[in-house]
Amino acid sequence: MYTLAISLALSFLVVLIIYLVGGLFSAKGKETDDKLIAYASGEKFPSEKIGINVENFFIYVVGFMIFDILAFVFASFMATSSILQVIYICIVFVTSLTFFWMVKTQISEAS
Repeated sequence: MYTLAISLALSFLVVLIIYLVGGLFSAKGKETDDKLIAYASGEKFPSEKIGINVENFFIYVVGFMIFDILAFVFASFMATSSILQVIYICIVFVTSLTFFWMVKTQISEAS
């Protein structure tokens, strides 16, 4: 009955020991002014040079979500051999083609 609680406590204890020992023996660098600035690598990087095309990012995100959901539904329907799987895949395929066609025409009209 207490096996789960004991194994959970032992696992937590082992992880805590590994964390503390690793913190004691790990290499520690000097905290200079360059290392404490917000940019991750410690370089001074002017913020006006950072340019992200949000529209392209959004297109990739939507495409990823469409195919991610499609893969999940496809995996969910693998146990059954139903017509619903084929219908859903066709609907998602037509919807994604329509979405990417609309995005492509909007980008070409903006150029």
